[in-house]
Amino acid sequence: MKQDAYAVFLISISAFLVYSNSLNGIWAFDDILINYGTSIDQIINISKTRIISYLTFLINQKINAYDQFNFRILNLLIHIVNSNLVYLISFITIKNYDNIQKDNQIPFYIALISALLFAVHPLNINAVSYIIQRMASLATLFVLLSVLFYIYANNATEMTKKIGFYLISALSIISGILSKEIATLAIPLILLYDYIFISKFDKKYFLKKLLFICSIGIAALILASLFVPVIKSAAEIISLFQNINKPIQNRNWLAADVYWTPLQHILTEFRVISRYLLLFIFPLPKLLVFDYWNYPISKTMFEPVSTFVAILFVLSLIIFSVIKIKKYPFLSFGILWYFISISLESFIAVGLDLYFEHRNYMPLTGLCFGIIAQLILFSWKWLEFRYAKLLVFIVILIFFGGMTFQRNFVWNDKIVFWKDVLEKTGDNPRPLIALGNSSYTHG
Repeated sequence: MKQDAYAVFLISISAFLVYSNSLNGIWAFDDILINYGTSIDQIINISKTRIISYLTFLINQKINAYDQFNFRILNLLIHIVNSNLVYLISFITIKNYDNIQKDNQIPFYIALISALLFAVHPLNINAVSYIIQRMASLATLFVLLSVLFYIYANNATEMTKKIGFYLISALSIISGILSKEIATLAIPLILLYDYIFISKFDKKYFLKKLLFICSIGIAALILASLFVPVIKSAAEIISLFQNINKPIQNRNWLAADVYWTPLQHILTEFRVISRYLLLFIFPLPKLLVFDYWNYPISKTMFEPVSTFVAILFVLSLIIFSVIKIKKYPFLSFGILWYFISISLESFIAVGLDLYFEHRNYMPLTGLCFGIIAQLILFSWKWLEFRYAKLLVFIVILIFFGGMTFQRNFVWNDKIVFWKDVLEKTGDNPRPLIALGNSSYTHG
């Protein structure tokens, strides 16, 4: 219990410190919907989607519609809650895992380092400092809750508790979908978790539960569809893939000025995701980009050639994770969680902006845990180097936290912010227009 309190404090204070210099930062892009005269309840009536996210913005608007701190502190609090949920799920998972000794500190160290890595990782900045992307972090919160209560339901011995936990899990999925549609992926994510850590690769046992899990998911989707056009959106996506070489058009989720085809979108995303994964390992501030609207399109599998290399890289990771899932369960879980989590916005809902780093937020919750767990379990047998290895993780966390803190400084000045985007993306019209507006406003 004392360890848990220590972990919560350390995770929370670490997240607060690395984002403390961005709490009074600028408004950017569609943040203008939140603060400059647009009524959030009007937006809710028009959109009928993401109602829970907009309700949180409505609360902020009623408190003070023009105060950035008012909005950003809630974003940061959600991020802190998510980081602690990563700790809790990681700890329970490791504690319940059969092949780990129960009388040592492995579960605590794995859970703490996983959560700290998620809390301070620079790749999460755009989901925390970019106010409107509270939608992504809020949806992630409910997805993590759905997984957590699904675990509680499986661990419960009393039937009433089991039913109660399953119900909370289903309600969390619905709440997530009403925050952002990426929460529909909670269903395959729960299936992935169950197969590895609950069913423990017992296919017969897993198949018995498969129908039940899918029933919970379908029920959640049906209820969510009362507010979100889930079935209509699915039908529109299917129709796009039936015309895979035809330019995308006339879809309500499309980015501005989409000119590419579904196939080109998918091919490009292999390069985009490869870049995301590079940033996960080397999240240098000079490589992080707020907006990359003009990300180069992959016209074919070999134009550019890097497309083919990226396809091989991504498919190799997925194939490795599937083949080696029993030998490296945690690493495989992390990789598969990442690709499942990012699939909707990258490979399914084609026509969205090609590149946005905030899309890594939910994927990183599982990837951080999977990689840290596998690394620590692999190296723990060398007891004499145990604390030296922990020191290495501490140094990495401090380094990542420092880069997050440094990167967040650009959020304090509009001109600096948009110049940063323009320098990194060349002829991107969005930052060019925004920079012109900012320069005019500031004289």
